[in-house]
Order: sequence, then structure tokens, then C-alpha cells
Amino acid sequence: MAKMTQAHKAAEAATDAAAIAAKDARRLSKSVPKKHAKTLRALAEEAKDAAAPSKKRIAAKPRKVEKEAAAAVAAIEMAAAKIEAKLTAKAAEQAAAAEAKAADKARKAAAAKAEKTAAAKKAAAKKAAAKKVAEKKAEKPTEAAKAGKAAKAGKAAKAGKGVTTGGVAEADTVAPAEPLTADERIPVTTEELDDVITAVSAAEAPPAPAPAPRTRRAARTPGPATADISALTVVQLRARAKAAGRTGYSRLNKAQLVELLSA
Repeated sequence: MAKMTQAHKAAEAATDAAAIAAKDARRLSKSVPKKHAKTLRALAEEAKDAAAPSKKRIAAKPRKVEKEAAAAVAAIEMAAAKIEAKLTAKAAEQAAAAEAKAADKARKAAAAKAEKTAAAKKAAAKKAAAKKVAEKKAEKPTEAAKAGKAAKAGKAAKAGKGVTTGGVAEADTVAPAEPLTADERIPVTTEELDDVITAVSAAEAPPAPAPAPRTRRAARTPGPATADISALTVVQLRARAKAAGRTGYSRLNKAQLVELLSA
């Protein structure tokens, strides 16, 4: 039996390593995506072929056998490293995307919560404002009732009193609840107003004294009729002027009316 040289031993060690690398590549191909698995299976077949040279070939070309086996192992290791790097990068990318998605979801949840809180505060403020308005409306009828009672009491007190002006008693005028419109007012002419004044004055005026017998001395001094006329009011004087058939009395003052009636 020929003695095994150092080159032969190196070739056998390289072929054993290639066989192990082929098995590892086939095992790894089962846990990676299809694209990477196909590459690993092809390299595993090459490593398998490099790990099983014939004894004759090992004896004839040990260094070449060693070199082919080492190249197959290196190809598998390089491919495995690249695949691992790609998978690691993809996993990191997926993790970053998941983290970004989680952060976006958290941000949207926080925004929705803040919006909900703002809406709740707005609703509470609106409810409080509505409550205040309702309370004010509830207080207004009480104040209006008090004001109405005070007004009625004042009107009742004024109704029991009369104001005498120029010998004619005039009651305090109570304003109507609502003013009359233009259609509800009844037009009154000057003549009708004079008739009303005459009727009132005739009813309130004191009876005229009986005329005294005229004497020569009385003719020389002013008669009592002039003195009585001077005591009357302008309204009463106008009423007498109308009754006497005089004209133009509506624009005269008291002295002119007395003079007109004394003539």
C-alpha cells in the first residue's frame, strides 16, 4: 500500500468539508424563501460532487481535488452569508414598518381621544350656557310680575285722585296697553271738538245769576256780569261765545274772550 502524502490528506479533508457544507446548504434551503432555496440547492449539488472524487483522481491530482472542494465550501458559505444578510435587512425593514405603523396608530388614537375630549368639553359648555339661559328665562316672569303689580298699584293710586285745572276736574290718564293704529283712530273735526267742549263746560259751569234791575248808578259802574265772566275759564268762555253765536273765538285769549262777551 502506497504511503499517503500530505497532499492526499489535505484533499480528503477538503472533500469531507465539502460533504458537510452540502448537507448544511440543503438544510438551510428548507427555511428560506424559494428564490434563495434554489440557489442553495444548486450549490449543495456542486459541493456534493466536489466531495466525492474517485480515489484514482485523488491519487493523481490531490491538490486540484482539494481546491475544488474548498471552492464549493466557500461558495456555500458566501451564499449563506448573503442570504442571511438579506433576510436580516428584510426583517429589520419589516420591524421598522411595523413600528412606524404602531406609532401612526398610537398617534391617531391620541388625536381621536383629544378630539373626543374637546367635543365633550364643548358639549358641557353648551349645556351650561343653555342652563344659564333657562335660569334667566325662569327669573324674568317673576320680575315682570313684580313690575306689573307695581304698575297696577300706581295706576290704582292715581285713579283715586283728580287734578283740578281752571275749575274743571280732570282724572289722571292711564295709557292703553297698546297704542291705537291709524285705522283704529276716529277722526274728529274742529266743530265736533268745540261741541264736546261746550257740552262739558255747560254741565260744569255754575248757573248764571239773575240780572239785577238796572239803575242809573249801575249804568255808570261795571255790572256783575263782567265780573262773573272774568272768573270763568277759557274753555267756559269759548262755550259761552259759541252759545251766543259769536265767531272767531277759537283763536282768542281769555281777555279777548271777556271783551267779546261783554260787548
